Amino acid sequence: MRRLGPVLCLWLAAVAVPAAAAPLAHREVLPNGMVLLVAERSTLPIVVVRFHTRAGSVYDPPDAGGLANLTADMLTRGTAKRAAPELDRAIEFVGGSLEGDAGRDGATVSLSVLKKDLRMGLDLLAEVVLTPAFPEAELKRRSEEVAANIERSEQDPGAVASRLMAQLLYPGHPYSRPVTGTVESVKKLTRDQLVAFHRANYRPDATTVAVVGDVTRDEVRSELLSRFGGRASSRIIPTTSPSRSPTTSWVAAPHRAST
Repeated sequence: MRRLGPVLCLWLAAVAVPAAAAPLAHREVLPNGMVLLVAERSTLPIVVVRFHTRAGSVYDPPDAGGLANLTADMLTRGTAKRAAPELDRAIEFVGGSLEGDAGRDGATVSLSVLKKDLRMGLDLLAEVVLTPAFPEAELKRRSEEVAANIERSEQDPGAVASRLMAQLLYPGHPYSRPVTGTVESVKKLTRDQLVAFHRANYRPDATTVAVVGDVTRDEVRSELLSRFGGRASSRIIPTTSPSRSPTTSWVAAPHRAST
């Protein structure tokens, strides 16, 4: 199941409050270019964060279908600091969740934690966004799983019809290609491709962060800037078909998990 986007997430939080309550969300642009949306809901015992960046399948190179999807999925499968099992244990220990996912237009990292664990959760969120390791063993395992899922979907008339409809509706456009790629394209993806895609497309000026729960805008702003405030000069041109100009990136160099 695809995760809720930032705006829909905020809307769902808002329907639980009276119509005369405060506006849906506070919006501002942080100094690093990130757009911040904050819905202060002191009655909610948890905090939900949606980190959404323009790094969806429309930015896949024509010969690398599924690259955006696999990159987003691999964010939580190991960082420069922790292996995948360590990340899983850290977030599960506090009863939270942390997942990466990609759609056509963007990629989302979703975090859900109790308010008391927000700082720890944001530490993990920043870690997977800024320093993913894309370990070879995990990449091989996940690419095989994705390829197997695609093969199974060929037996689903609804999935086949959806893919054919996209080709008819968007001929020659990236929307015509499946988000997950094809069996052949996914199996050919390499770690170097994931690293390059991440460096080129996960950028502060292409990111919106939506936060809902028992927080204040000042608190959220401070916590995010302390983790994502830095920006490294980058002249990498994204491997995309949609037009983008070289700008800034958080990522200066690839990371590998320690052995």
